[in-house]
Formats: sequence, C-alpha cells, structure tokens
Amino acid sequence: MELNIHIFRRKQREEAYRGKYLNGRKPEGTAHKAVYISRENHEAVRRIVGMAGENGTTISGYIDRIVTEHLERHVEELESLYRRKKDGIVEQITISRW
Repeated sequence: MELNIHIFRRKQREEAYRGKYLNGRKPEGTAHKAVYISRENHEAVRRIVGMAGENGTTISGYIDRIVTEHLERHVEELESLYRRKKDGIVEQITISRW
C-alpha cells in the first residue's frame, strides 16, 4: 500500500510542476529580450518543453516562469544584496568628494 501512495504523490507533484511551468501560457508583458544560456541547458530545456509541455509551451515561457519563482523565493536575499551594494556605492561617492 505504501508504494501506491508514493506513486500517487509523485504523480501529484508531476502534475503540479506541469501546471506551474509547462502550461503553455505566454508570460505577461513580454519584452522579447535575448539572453544567453549554455548549450547544455538549452538542450535540456528544449527536451523538457518538447516532451512534457502542453501545446503552446515555449522555451522562453518555461524559463520565464522559473526565473519568476526564483526572484519571488529569494526576494529578501536579493533586497539585502541590493541595499548592501547601494550603500557601498553611496559611501564611495561621499568619500571621493572629499
């Protein structure tokens, strides 16, 4: 019985992943900016989107959803890094004026 529960949970996780990342929806407000990723990552993403994506799923849409989640998940760390860098720049400008 435990094996069936494990399989059921794995299928639930797969469906949740597909619904979140491979749903075929285009990102809102797309600006069509080029970015570069390694050949290996591009090939892996191309295969994932081709095999598991729904109609209309694109490589750029998949990557956009991953980046969006990353930024949301790490907003506190990113804001802290930004403030630290910004404070350092302000200190440098103040010191250089003297």
